[in-house]
Amino acid sequence: MSNHSNLSPCSFLYDVTAFYMGHSMSRSALYNRQDALERALQLFWQKGFHATSLKDIEQALDMRPGSIYAAFGSKDGLFQEALEY
Repeated sequence: MSNHSNLSPCSFLYDVTAFYMGHSMSRSALYNRQDALERALQLFWQKGFHATSLKDIEQALDMRPGSIYAAFGSKDGLFQEALEY
């Protein structure tokens, strides 16, 4: 029987998730920010800012809403950073 008493719940969950995914998980961002900005810029160019929905952004960036907001703050934040990229 394994002793996990020295692991925090988050650390244990991280290890279990990595095990089931079949590889070790990086604790850094699991997305390429430059790639995400390029995809977002292309999407905004095609549809326009107002016509681009969060669902469109999720699909184009392959990210969940919480990750998008954590990384870019808002749709507007993503748009501004993509323009500056």
